[in-house]
Amino acid sequence: MQHNKVKHQTDGRIQLNERAKRRDQLTVQELKSLPQSARTYASVGRMFMLAPKEEVNSNINTRLQRIEKELGSLYQQKEFTDKKIKEAEDAVKELMIMNAVKGQKKQ
Repeated sequence: MQHNKVKHQTDGRIQLNERAKRRDQLTVQELKSLPQSARTYASVGRMFMLAPKEEVNSNINTRLQRIEKELGSLYQQKEFTDKKIKEAEDAVKELMIMNAVKGQKKQ
């Protein structure tokens, strides 16, 4: 049961990070199409502050690298959890087979 809960949480975090990654990739594409003289703004809490295009681009690329690293560990965690779930299912099946065999011997 606990492994299923962990898997569900991991799947949610993966989806969240994939969306953030896609949003940041689209933002980087849009920034590339802007002229160098364009005014860009960076989100700071609940407000936006004027920031140089290079700084905004750098911040987004840094965030993309962090997301990629986190996604890598999340996919590893998901793989490990899937393996544990499979092992638990196999153990239950084996137990059921053993009990069925013992039940047949008693009859």
